[in-house]
This record gives sequence, structure tokens and C-alpha cells, in this order.
Amino acid sequence: MRFQTSTAEKEGIASGFGALYSRHCFESALSQKELDSCLQTGFVKMVGFVIVAGLAMAALAFWWDFESWQKFGQLCYFFGRAFRRVPKDLLRTGFPSSDQLTCVIGTGGTPPTFQGYFKIRRWGLYLIYKRRDLLDVSEIPDEGPAYLTPGSIPQRAGDRPKPTRWALPQRQHKEPITPKAHEHLFNLLPPFATKSPGPAYIRYGPSKTEGGTGPAIYVQPNVPTINPVAHNIFYEIAHVHPNDNSLHVYVSPKDARAVIEAGWGERFTVNWIAPESWIMVYAPRNEEEVRIVRKIVWAGVCFAVGEEVEEPEEALK
Repeated sequence: MRFQTSTAEKEGIASGFGALYSRHCFESALSQKELDSCLQTGFVKMVGFVIVAGLAMAALAFWWDFESWQKFGQLCYFFGRAFRRVPKDLLRTGFPSSDQLTCVIGTGGTPPTFQGYFKIRRWGLYLIYKRRDLLDVSEIPDEGPAYLTPGSIPQRAGDRPKPTRWALPQRQHKEPITPKAHEHLFNLLPPFATKSPGPAYIRYGPSKTEGGTGPAIYVQPNVPTINPVAHNIFYEIAHVHPNDNSLHVYVSPKDARAVIEAGWGERFTVNWIAPESWIMVYAPRNEEEVRIVRKIVWAGVCFAVGEEVEEPEEALK
């Protein structure tokens, strides 16, 4: 590599990359050969500096991204593991207050580790490449039973909540909720498994789809009328996310279309790990919306059981 060093070119080099190092070369009494060598050394040093600076910035960006991933929806993950040690009598009678619940059962989702982070990022990059419209119901079959009548699911008021930037765990940005609605939301699932006729069909336990860090309801595998596809997601029907108050519910395809079209939910982000009618239901904001969400969960129970069942008495209050 040889630099041309006419007076004009010297000035150009000095005002370009030479500004960092080559000015020293021009100001020294060097022979042409020494000057060329000096300029080459300066160029190499400058390139090295740019590479090191770029790697440092990339490392900082990665660390910030990983730190935000850990904080997002994972603040109580450690406490979430304690859910597995919740006394059985507490499971039968209900749960603590909604404020205590967040730090008892955690937020669920993928564990906040490097392995979890890379898994989420890998899926995120794929979904950027193959972008999906989570509000498009055309990929959900318009067939099978429907347990939600048009009047039971009115159009949701206001705009849809904004999703977070992470592909998984699928969450929404938190919206205001009344204290009473918050309490009712986190007491919504137990009656389906503990009050008649629930125990014959439904059980209550840690959510397998949330890594065991949150509560869920499941259809009993020995139910005579059980839906043949109920096993597609570990026999799980629904779970609530304590960190944003949203839910995931496995409903019939027809009901999934109805929920999404009425503005109450959206499809799951990663279609190859869950059925098309496994949907995210938006967080309710008041007691009336909790009743609507309860109706959607009831529809999921009916779909899993394989026939329409009565809502538990306490769930109707």
C-alpha cells in the first residue's frame, strides 16, 4: 500500500483520517518511504480504534437489551418459583390478595437467563423476517363449535392495548385497572376448578406454558367428552399474567375469531408452538370487563371439556 504525497494530497489526508495520526507524520522530517510507513501505521490504528469502539458499543447495546429483558415481566420470577410450594389448602380455597399475588406466583414467561434471552431473540429475529398480523383471523379455521354468542362479547371500548417489543413472553403494555376489578381478576380461575361442577372436569395448578411460575386451569384428561385437541397445549385452558393483567386462553377457533374481531384479544406470536386458537386476551380495566373475560375463559372450559358446561356459581358473581 503506497500513499501519494503531493502537497494538495497531504492536506487532504491530514484533514481526513490523518487528523488522528498522520498529521504527526507530515510534521516530522521523514523520507518518502518512512512517510508511507507512518501513514499506513496511522491508518491501521484508526481502523483498529473504529473496530474496538464498534465492538464496545455493540457490547453495551447487548447488555442493555439483556438487562431490559430481565426486568421485563421478570421482576418477581424468583418468587414465582415459590408458587410450586403454595400449600394445597390455599389452592383449594383461593389465593392471597392481588398485591401479594404478584410477588407470590411471579410473572411467568421464559426464565431471565442468557439461554432464555437468546431463545427469545432467535424467535424475534425470525418473526421480523416472517412478520405476522396478529389481528388477522383468516388463518384461524372458521369451523367447529362456538360457545360465545354475539351478545356475550360486545365490542371492546377504546383502542387495543399496545404490545410490548418482545416476541415472548407475549404481553401488553399495562393499562389502568380498578382495585375491585384487579381483585376479581386474580380470583377468576379458582372457582372453575373448585366449585361445582368444576372439579369433575377441571383442575388447578402451576401453568406449564408459563414455566410453572403462575396459576392455570386444566381439563382433566379422563373427562369422557374431552376435546381430542385438548392435549395440544398440555391440557391447559387459561392462565393470568400478574405483571400486565392479560391472559392466555385456549378457545374454539370460532370463538377465537369472535374475540379478536370484537377487539378483546389477538393471536399468539409464535404459531408453531401453540394452536391457532390459543389467544392472548387483553387485560380488563373494570369489573364489567372482568365479567366479559370470565365469559371467554368459560368458553375455553367448554371447548376443552367438549360440551357446554355450567359456569360455577361463584364465578357468576
